[in-house]
Order: sequence, then structure tokens, then C-alpha cells
Amino acid sequence: MFKKIFLLNIIIFLLLILLLELSARLFHFADLTGVSKNLLIFKGERHENAPNIEATVFSKRAYTDKFGFRIPYKNYIYENLNSSVLILGDSVSFGVGVEEEKTFVGLLRKEFKNINFYNSSVSGYHLKNYPNILKKNLNLENLGEVILFYTLNDISFENRVLNFQDQLDEDFDTDEINFFNKLRKNKYLARVNFFLRNKSVFYMWVKGVITRPSERHFYYTFPIYKNDSAIDDLKFEINKLKNITEKNNLELFIIILPYEFQTRSENCKSYYLQPQTKVKNILLSSKIKFKDYTNIFCNYEKTDSLFLKYDPVHLSSKGHELVFSLLKNDVNYLSKY
Repeated sequence: MFKKIFLLNIIIFLLLILLLELSARLFHFADLTGVSKNLLIFKGERHENAPNIEATVFSKRAYTDKFGFRIPYKNYIYENLNSSVLILGDSVSFGVGVEEEKTFVGLLRKEFKNINFYNSSVSGYHLKNYPNILKKNLNLENLGEVILFYTLNDISFENRVLNFQDQLDEDFDTDEINFFNKLRKNKYLARVNFFLRNKSVFYMWVKGVITRPSERHFYYTFPIYKNDSAIDDLKFEINKLKNITEKNNLELFIIILPYEFQTRSENCKSYYLQPQTKVKNILLSSKIKFKDYTNIFCNYEKTDSLFLKYDPVHLSSKGHELVFSLLKNDVNYLSKY
């Protein structure tokens, strides 16, 4: 009798988990994350997209060309006579969690068929990676423009030990940052997280509610922008990119994109937007063309719909559509075509 009751309880528990998972998927409580192992290849401390592969990225299919650049479909062909634009960025401009045709790069392809858009974005990249990518691809056919999509974690090459409590507002529990970062470093929990984040929407929803990833990621990066030495290093890296483009007669254009946490009505103010201010001051002093889309995001009717659910920075299809609509008007070279 005991065994039957035990087995019955197990079956009921599993059915409950299944019901919760189905409900989470039906009502789209959260987005799956995770990347299939074949997307990235590692060369020592460096990594890059594998060439000519089909992979799963945040539950969406993704394809790469011979360069490792994201393309709409397998065997996509660029037009040799087209002028070309090189896209630099990380997972945000790669467009994780969104079909390529619905990303802002994919929408640009459809709108401007006489321009080749080479999307060199790689998940986990930051500002220090981009000069190498640019140098490697200077021989792209008819290359004339370089667009860098800058997000706050592009300063993450700064591996600094910071005193969070001295540099954050009093309303945020800094122990929470340290606690969840310790959990992430536990190899057993990391394996469980790696498995579940691409399998269970219910898990991602619970994780999002409990760990508050948008707040956590913002407050982990925010203090770096208050460090003068880090800002000096950031300026050095930005100017390194500028020097390469100038030397090779290329136009450099930088788009600044916000974190989801910054776009909330109570947060879209000068205190929380200090990182953008610091970056814009560097770009102005270096005479680099740029646009900051943060305030436009802030003024959107439902800002959280512009991002994947419980995601600190990655855009939803609506977010990509918004960026595309802004790019059409703001990128000067597009008016020529």
C-alpha cells in the first residue's frame, strides 16, 4: 500500500510539473535561453562563431556563413556589386531569441536590398574584441560603413574588484548580487541551469521572478562606469576602433542601446543613465558619430515588451522593429540609396 501511495504521489507531482510547464508555454511566461554547443568555437581565451553551421540560439534557429556571420538561411549569398556594412556587437545585435528576418539587421536586409549587411556579432563579446574583428574583415567587398551597437556590458573587459555598497543607491541589496553570482560559479548548479534554461519555460519564469536578472545585471555593471580609470580604458578602446576605421577610410557609427532596467518609468532619469552620459562624452570628445536610443525606449508605451521576458538586455521582435525604424532615419549613408 505504501509503495502504491508513493508512486501515486510521484505521478501527481510529475503531472503537476507538466501542467505548469504547459501553462507557462501557453501564456508565454518567459523566454527560453541557451545556445547549442556547435555555435561557438574556442581558440585559447578567444571565441567566435563557427562558420557554415545551423544552431539553436535561445530556442530559435540560427545560421552562419563562411565568416561565422549570422545570415537568414543556409547558403545565403551576398551580392558582390553591393556596397557593404559591417555590424559589430554582441548577442544583442546577433539577435538571440528572434528569427533573423525579424532582427533589426534582417529588417535592414529586406529594406535595402542593394546593401550587404555583414553581421559579425558574437555572444559574449565586448569592446576589446571589436578591433580584431574589424581588422580581420577589412577586405570585405565594397566595405564602407561600420556600425557598432553598444550596450552597457561592452565595458565588461574591465575585470575590477569594486565596492558595490559605496557606489550603488541604498535601495538595492548588494548582498543579493554577490549571492547569485556565487550560485552561478557553482559548477553543479551551473550544469542544472544550463540544461533547464533551454528546456523549461516554467523554470525560466520562476528564475526570473526570484533572481530579478534585469536589476542584478544592471547593478553589477553600473559601478564600473563610476570608476575613472575604467572610463579612461573605455575611451582608449573606443579610439582604437576609430583609428582603424579612419586609417582604412571607413565611416564609424555607434548606436547606444539601454538595459531594460533603465527604461522603466521610475529609472529613466539622470542617475541611472550615467553610463550613457559617460559613453556619449567620450564619443563627443573623439568626434565619433553616434545615436543614443535610450530615451526613445523610455518613451515607448510598454517598455518591457521591447525585451525578451525577464531578460536584462536582449531585444524582443518588437524591440528589433523599433531599432530598425530608428536606423532607417538615423544612419546617414542609408539616405543615399
